Amino acid sequence: MRDETLLRFGGRRVREDGGRIAARLGRPATTVRGWLRAARSHAEALRVQANVRRDYIEHETEWLRPAGSPLGDAVTALLAAAAAAKRFFGAGLCATNVWEFIVLISGGRLLRPRRGVGG
Repeated sequence: MRDETLLRFGGRRVREDGGRIAARLGRPATTVRGWLRAARSHAEALRVQANVRRDYIEHETEWLRPAGSPLGDAVTALLAAAAAAKRFFGAGLCATNVWEFIVLISGGRLLRPRRGVGG
């Protein structure tokens, strides 16, 4: 799937249930539900971080349409920030894909469970 398509539909894709996503990825449904639970636990922080990074790269950015859920909004913001980074570095010079940029922008926190107090 092309980056532009992911950006356009990314927020809506996370609304799929864990079973459908698991089937597409060839992963156990319990694993995917765990990923989604982890991502939902800090979706707002991820959305804010992505918007800050995108604004840092491209100072005049358009508002993002709400995706319908906090996690959808976070994924939409992460995809927009990753697309901005890819444009900044240039697609021809940068072989990094959008999801690798998302790992960098999110600090790897998209699918990582939130740490407990004192942990």
